[in-house]
Amino acid sequence: MKRLLIARHGNTFAPGDTVVTVGSRNDLPLVDKGMAQAVALGEALARSNRRPTVVFAGPLQRQYRFAEIVLQTLQLDLPVRQDARLNEIDFGDWTGLSDQQIQDRFGAEEFAAWHQRSEFPGGDRWGESEAQVIARVADFCRDLPRHLPNPKDCALVVSSNGALRYFLRLVPGLFDQRNSQGAVRMKTGHVSEFVQDEAGWRLNLWDQNPADL
Repeated sequence: MKRLLIARHGNTFAPGDTVVTVGSRNDLPLVDKGMAQAVALGEALARSNRRPTVVFAGPLQRQYRFAEIVLQTLQLDLPVRQDARLNEIDFGDWTGLSDQQIQDRFGAEEFAAWHQRSEFPGGDRWGESEAQVIARVADFCRDLPRHLPNPKDCALVVSSNGALRYFLRLVPGLFDQRNSQGAVRMKTGHVSEFVQDEAGWRLNLWDQNPADL
């Protein structure tokens, strides 16, 4: 079976930092814990014999640096292929605001709509629409098969929480099903896995702690 591993980059906030919404406008580095999370994922992939044959990451340093550390841990001499289609969402007016600040300025319902139901705010509050994000992730997925020519190939994709949920659309109906359950988010440093056989892609793991692989 072919495998697709999608990972959320590690932490960009250290203990004591004020956590704010960061999207494609914020090129934050990984903090120490974020780098340790990348090492942990690399060790877990080695332990579970999930060695990627091709690696992609978004253009933000927290995305591609995480991928680089995973490869270093695996001792694999592969390039990290940066791809703008894997960038995080442009959160527009939410950028740089804490959860409480977003609710104070734009309302608790708008905040809950995204975090509980993946609903984009109305108007031009964010820098891109849901349709644009879906389209770029779908375009990447359509392009992926040419990078996986062999039956046992494995792709590792490193991106961010907002964008990664749309990989669930690889399986018809799965995004809507999990979104209705509030189960589309991925935690920092966690990994999900799709496998492909004659019937197409199916979800094997979602939001998995590498320690549990």
